[in-house]
Amino acid sequence: MLEYCDYLAHVVHTALADDIVSADSLVLKVHTPKLDLHATEGWLQSSSKTILVEDRNGTIYKVTVEALDK
Repeated sequence: MLEYCDYLAHVVHTALADDIVSADSLVLKVHTPKLDLHATEGWLQSSSKTILVEDRNGTIYKVTVEALDK
């Protein structure tokens, strides 16, 4: 079965990054999507992607794109 985590993470990242240029944006910084890699070995654990987002008050949010089982 195909999963579209890469595509969806790209769409979310692009939308948040585009929002930064707006004068009334609450978003200060958007990090690039990160892969779900094993901490020590570095192999891919899942197709999940994580994006860190910082608002103008300094609060950091974790946005996760993850395929769910039916």
